[in-house]
Amino acid sequence: MLRFSDYVPILWMFLLPTAFIAIPIVIGIIIYIVQRNFYLKTEYFSATRKPYGTMRRDLGSYGEYLTYRCMLGLNGYKKFLFNCYIPKQNGTTSEIDLIMLHTSGIYVFESKNYSGWIYGAESQRMWTQTFGNGHKEHFYNPLMQNSTHIKWLRHLITDIDESIYNSVIVFSNRCRLMKLDLTTSNHKVINRYNVLALS
Repeated sequence: MLRFSDYVPILWMFLLPTAFIAIPIVIGIIIYIVQRNFYLKTEYFSATRKPYGTMRRDLGSYGEYLTYRCMLGLNGYKKFLFNCYIPKQNGTTSEIDLIMLHTSGIYVFESKNYSGWIYGAESQRMWTQTFGNGHKEHFYNPLMQNSTHIKWLRHLITDIDESIYNSVIVFSNRCRLMKLDLTTSNHKVINRYNVLALS
């Protein structure tokens, strides 16, 4: 007659592989729940009302959220505005990803949640994103894009000095800013991990 101890090696043979699969899944679920619960208490969620899963699947929204999260550590008074549609004279709007009202000024952010190597110049209409396999993508100069945002924001709010506005282009931490030719000090182009150096 077989005893329980005779079945232990067989049970281990089935349970061990299951544990190797189940434990990471359980840990992943716990992390997801903790991050979602934190998200639901943020200004970003209060303003956008985007469900956590939807926000995470949208590359642009997730980049904006991560930039906002980084800026929570800035000292001084701050208030955030997300996905602002600023009216233009032709009846269309200019969408600003993120505005931070801070004791040191008004920061207008253009968030680029990209990866790869980034090349561009202030005067170039198109910038280049290069990947490790050599593939290249071109995208509209974010400095020009943000200049347009600030132009229409200033047109809307006329009684604030121009020097109060700060143009900040934030690339993800997965990017390497390789060769950026900035001829003026009108803009800051940074990776997300440098956001805390703004104030």
